[in-house]
Amino acid sequence: RPEFATIISKIQESGLPVISIDVPSGWEVEKGNPEGIQPEMLISLTAPKLCAKQFFGKHHYLGGRFVPPDLAKKYELSLPPYPGSEPCVELPPPCPPPEDNKDEKVKGQLIKVFIS
Repeated sequence: RPEFATIISKIQESGLPVISIDVPSGWEVEKGNPEGIQPEMLISLTAPKLCAKQFFGKHHYLGGRFVPPDLAKKYELSLPPYPGSEPCVELPPPCPPPEDNKDEKVKGQLIKVFIS
């Protein structure tokens, strides 16, 4: 959104590590934004969104045990198990961005593991 462009630009210019919750600021929920903020850590809530395919930071966590088993089954979500009573789980490291767009399978690997 244009009203946040200055703030997002300042964050990008700062060089400081960024942690984003659910969808990084400036990203479209389905497409992401490779030119936008590139967080070092992403905490997805409930399930990773499609834009998480474009996340190549160091750490990706899934937070919240909000999806009842019946709902996960209905929408064919393959959510990871949460250890014990933990409210979050670390997801596998992201795949590195492909050198070119020839191998589109790499971009979606993380999401395919958790979202059908």
